[in-house]
Amino acid sequence: MIYERLTNDLDSRFDPDVYSGRVGKGLDKALVRAQALSRCQNCAYVWRGDIRKFFESVRHDVLRSLLGGHFMYPLCDQVIGSYGVGLGRGMPIGNLTSQIFANIYLNEFDRYVRNYIKPNGYIRYGDDVAMLFANRRAAYLAERQGREYLGMVLGLEINPKNTYIGVADKICFLGHKITADTICVDDFCVKKAQERANFRNLGSYKNLRLSPELKDLLDRKILSEIETCITHPY
Repeated sequence: MIYERLTNDLDSRFDPDVYSGRVGKGLDKALVRAQALSRCQNCAYVWRGDIRKFFESVRHDVLRSLLGGHFMYPLCDQVIGSYGVGLGRGMPIGNLTSQIFANIYLNEFDRYVRNYIKPNGYIRYGDDVAMLFANRRAAYLAERQGREYLGMVLGLEINPKNTYIGVADKICFLGHKITADTICVDDFCVKKAQERANFRNLGSYKNLRLSPELKDLLDRKILSEIETCITHPY
């Protein structure tokens, strides 16, 4: 109920190039948009990054302030207060409300990007972002500005292991290698899908652009797990 009400009231305020947790968006459209931007002449360089431990780092006081004027705030406040990782931070990964809370929280960053950094192209999917620019210097400046804003205003930190600045003719983004002509799953994600997919998280992996053979392999793996659970429930 909270998710549907907040989505109905607030989704129209979100940036059109935010693709996670929204009706009519999704991973595949984010990939297609990234490919389209990589073809543009004024999008020669990209800064790609993600937020370090985003769900654990969300500040309760900031999220409460962003929801304060909504009539659903009392219920939202109970949900926010029901989970934490210490010092008034954290949202549970996987909760339906966490999807809309994440977009409300990071909408502040989206607005900052559009109004102050002003990239030639911008995409956000969850806590993964990509910005495209005409030159390398603009990309480095954006990385510094984005890092400072996230830290000072939202209490978030760019993951130093996953930040990247380089030419945009081959973008590694959202577990895929994206060029002007192709979109394919990177080798690490293929390996992770084979090793970690189970009947609880299968949906996340099936959204990737996996080969039909690998999707069939995952389906058979999950079916085998389910049959084992039915045969040996304990």
